Amino acid sequence: MTPFVNPQTPEQLAYNNLFKRERVIIERCFGQLKQRFPILQNIIRLSLASVPTIIIACFILHNVAKFLNDDALDDVDDDENNEKDGECGEAEANEDDINNFRLLGQNKRNRLAELIYSQIII
Repeated sequence: MTPFVNPQTPEQLAYNNLFKRERVIIERCFGQLKQRFPILQNIIRLSLASVPTIIIACFILHNVAKFLNDDALDDVDDDENNEKDGECGEAEANEDDINNFRLLGQNKRNRLAELIYSQIII
């Protein structure tokens, strides 16, 4: 999901504010994962079908390590991980598919913004 570029409504403003707060947490988690599993820092040179399994395995192992109080990452500063992200392969899609996908995402984002705003007001 992406923030609204020029939020116009209270719903869009509420969505963007929540988005900013949560994104910081998510980015920190991704940084920890990339530090713990260097395979996530570069291009994964395996079949595309294997990539989701590898990513999920990294998340599971990371969560197990956190549960077991593995403090291997406690000594590492988050700012030390400044390596450039690897490039992703491009999937072929026609313009209509891309536009339909974008429209579905925008509709979902609008519904989320309305839900977030309704929860703040209550």
